[in-house]
Amino acid sequence: MSVDNSFGKLPDHLLIEIFIRVPVLEWAQISCFKKQWANLFRGECLWQAALATPYPLANQAKRWPGPIPRGLSKSEESPFPS
Repeated sequence: MSVDNSFGKLPDHLLIEIFIRVPVLEWAQISCFKKQWANLFRGECLWQAALATPYPLANQAKRWPGPIPRGLSKSEESPFPS
């Protein structure tokens, strides 16, 4: 059995456990190897697991509300002083 087939059969939760032990600087290279792995790196589960390992209280904080808006329309005023 080849290595690719062996890793291809692992469920996502086991892959996440493996990937959080790999240095973050190597994540971009790993995500290019398989489409399934790229999807894991784009998902929220891997990032939450990676944060929970060195920062166990990170999961107890309020959930991040989402991406920062691109900008305000001209009709809206900025809440921040210029």
